[in-house]
Amino acid sequence: MSDTNHEEAPPDNPPKETGGDAPEAPRTTEETPESERTVGDGPAARLGEGETETAREMQTFEDLMEVVGSKGRWNVRIIVMCCFCSFVTPFSSMSYQFFGATPDHWCKVSELIQANWTQEQIFDLAIPFSNATGQPERCLMHDYNYTAAALLGYEQTMANVSVVSNGSEELIPCPARVYNTTDLQTSIVTEWDLTCDRRVLFSTTQAVTQIGTLIGSVFYGYLLDWLGRRTGVIFSSITAVITSLLLIASPDIDTYLGLKLIYQIVDLGFYMGCLILAMEVCSPSQRTHVGSLFALPWALGYMLVPSVAYVVRPWRWLQATFTVPLLYTLIYCWAMPESPRWLIHRGNFPKALRVVKRAAAVNKRTLPPDDVLLSAMKTIRDREHAMEGAEGRGNAESSKRSRIRSAGETVCMLMLNSKVRMKTLVIFYLWAATTAVYYGISLNTYNLSTNIYIYTFLGALLEIPAYFLLWLATTNVGRKRTLMLLYLFSFLCIIVLSALLLTLDKVPVGARFFLSLGGKMGITAALQLIWFYTTELFSTKYRARATGEASMFGRIGSITSPYINDLLGEVVVWGPSLIFGLTSLVAAILVFLLPETSDKHMTQRQREAEEGDKEVSGKISIPLSHI
Repeated sequence: MSDTNHEEAPPDNPPKETGGDAPEAPRTTEETPESERTVGDGPAARLGEGETETAREMQTFEDLMEVVGSKGRWNVRIIVMCCFCSFVTPFSSMSYQFFGATPDHWCKVSELIQANWTQEQIFDLAIPFSNATGQPERCLMHDYNYTAAALLGYEQTMANVSVVSNGSEELIPCPARVYNTTDLQTSIVTEWDLTCDRRVLFSTTQAVTQIGTLIGSVFYGYLLDWLGRRTGVIFSSITAVITSLLLIASPDIDTYLGLKLIYQIVDLGFYMGCLILAMEVCSPSQRTHVGSLFALPWALGYMLVPSVAYVVRPWRWLQATFTVPLLYTLIYCWAMPESPRWLIHRGNFPKALRVVKRAAAVNKRTLPPDDVLLSAMKTIRDREHAMEGAEGRGNAESSKRSRIRSAGETVCMLMLNSKVRMKTLVIFYLWAATTAVYYGISLNTYNLSTNIYIYTFLGALLEIPAYFLLWLATTNVGRKRTLMLLYLFSFLCIIVLSALLLTLDKVPVGARFFLSLGGKMGITAALQLIWFYTTELFSTKYRARATGEASMFGRIGSITSPYINDLLGEVVVWGPSLIFGLTSLVAAILVFLLPETSDKHMTQRQREAEEGDKEVSGKISIPLSHI
C-alpha cells in the first residue's frame, strides 16, 4: 500500500549513528550535513547554540517527546482518557451471570396448572426428588398421563397413582419450565428458557465474548496499524455504543449472541487502541506504571458490575445502564489525538507536527522551529525503517506478500524448532489453563450457591492486592518460583473446596467464600505474571510470535470455562472445582520445565535462547489479560 501522506520521499540512505559522542545530524538528498552549514543556510541558521544542539539530539521518538514533554499535563490527560476504556471493559466480559441470573425452576405441567393444582400438588405427583441436590428435579418429570390426572383431581390421583402412571417409572425431559421469579424480575434465562437442554446457549453468551476477543485480537492487530490508533478507537467506540443499544432490544437468543459477538470484537479494539496510544505517549521509564494503571480501572469497573446489577435487576434495564458510561467515549471523536509516533512512522509529518505543537503548548514547553521538527521527524522515521530492514518507502505489494507469508509461518515456526518446542508447549498449556481457571472461578457462583453480588464484588476487590503481592513476590522470589507457588496455592484452595462440596451436605458459606476467592486471588496474580514471563522466555526472533499464539490458546481456555461451570455443574456441583483444581496442579508441575528469568537481560540472539536460561527481563507488564 503506497503511503500518500509523505511530504517527500525518504532519503535513499537512512542515517547511521557514528561512534562519537553525538549522533550524525539528519541528512536528506537535498541537504548538507548540519555541521557544514553556513550562516543563513537552512533552519539551523535561525537557531541559537542550545536550540541547534536540541535539534541534533532528536534522533528517536523518545528524544522528541523529551523536548515536547513526556510528563506534562497533555500526557497525563491522554493516559487518563485512555484508562477509561479499561474501566468499561468488564461490563461485558464479567456480567453474564447477572444477565443470565437463574432462579429455581422445575418442569411446567400445563395440564395440571390449567386444572388449578397448587405447585406443591404438582411436585407430589409430577416432579421427582433429587437425592444429589436435595431439591426437586429441575429438568425431569415423571412420564404420566397428566390429562387423566387433571380430570381425576389431586385426591383421587394420589390415592391410586398407577391409574395415570401405567406402571412406568421413566423420567422424561421437561417440555417447558416454570421459574421462581420472587426475587428476580427477568433475565435472558427466564425470557428465553436457557436451562436444562438449552443451558448450552446460556454458556455460549459468555463463550462468545471470548470468541469475539480472539477475533478482535487478530483483526485489530492490522486495523490499528493501517487506520491509526485514534481512528480505530473512534470506530470501535461508535460501534460499541450502537451495538449496546441494539442489545437492549434483542428479540431472541440468536440475535443476542450475534450482537454480543460484534460488541466484544470492537470492545477489544477499543481497549487495545487506547492501551497502545497510552504506551506511545509516555516515556519508557513510565510504561511499567502505565501498564499497572490500566489494571486498576479494570478492577474498579469489575467491582461496579455487581453493584449496579444488585440495584437494576431486569436484564434489559441493566444493559441500558451499562450503555450509559459508553456514551462518554463519544467525546474521543474530537478530544483524542492521533498517536504522534504512528503518524511519524507513517510519514504524515504535518499532522504529527500539529499534535506535538499542541502537546507542547499544553505542557508549556518551547519547541524548535517547524522545519527543524519536520527534519527530526524524517530522521526518526528513517531510523525506524532502517531498524526494521526497510529501504525507503519500499514496495507495498512486497510488504503485503511478506505479511501473508509471515502469518503463515507464525503457527508453525515455534513447533518446528526442536530447541523451543517443549518450552512452547508448556507455555501454551499454562495460558489455556490459567484463563480457564480464572474465568471458571470468577463465574462459578451458581454452583457454589453463594451470594452472586457479594462474591463477584469481593473477587474484583481482591484483584488489587493480588497485583501488589505479585510485585513483591517476583521481586524477591523470582518469576518461576512465584508462578509455581501461585498455581499450587490456587490448587489447594480449589481442591479443598471441591472435597468439601463432595463430602458435606452443606458447606458453610464462609468456607465457600474463603476457599474460592483465595484460589481466585492466586490465579489472578498468575494470569498477570504469565504475560510478561512469556515475553522473557523467548528470544527476540520468537518473542512476538510466542506471545501472540499463547494469547490465542488463552482464549481457548476462557471459552471452555462457562461450559465446564454450567454443564458439568448441573450434573455434579463439585465437578467444576475439581477440574479447575487439577488444571492448576498440572500447571504448577509444568513450570518446573521452564527456566528462571529474573535479573537477566533479554537476549537478542536466538542461540542464547536455545541454550537455555539466557533470556529476559523486560520490566513492562501490559495488562491485556483482562480483555
